Amino acid sequence: MNEMVSVAQISYGGGEVYDGEWDGEGRRHGRGRLVFSDGSKYKGQFKAGFFHGLGRLELAGGARYEGEFQLGKFQGHGVYYSIGGKYEGQFVDGQAKGKGLVTLPDGSHGNPRQEGIFQGERCTERRDVKEDIRRAVQAAAQARSLIEQYNL
Repeated sequence: MNEMVSVAQISYGGGEVYDGEWDGEGRRHGRGRLVFSDGSKYKGQFKAGFFHGLGRLELAGGARYEGEFQLGKFQGHGVYYSIGGKYEGQFVDGQAKGKGLVTLPDGSHGNPRQEGIFQGERCTERRDVKEDIRRAVQAAAQARSLIEQYNL
């Protein structure tokens, strides 16, 4: 049984700190915040020790992902921000894959427009994907709302 049995803050030997909910098997499970030794942070939902559900991962180098996670990886819809712009759309197994849109730092979408089907960082087929972009933006907003609601 994986019932949430406690809320606690734990510091690990490698410099990581977790503050949040735990299941009956001693795994991060429910809502929480994990700070890594390099300064990277995850805030959101956990399942069986993994990032799972809605959350935000802020990397030490400045990149950020907000959206859906599955077993520790970007999975589903979300928004990935980096110094090179942002990608809004679908993710599979931690990578941009499926329908999405790239926005460059100047606010443009590239020439030709980087909207369509992606395999990693490459747009392999251009097409209108407004519904998936809307879902990605919605998932990112839901992750931010969860973080604010539970003060993560």
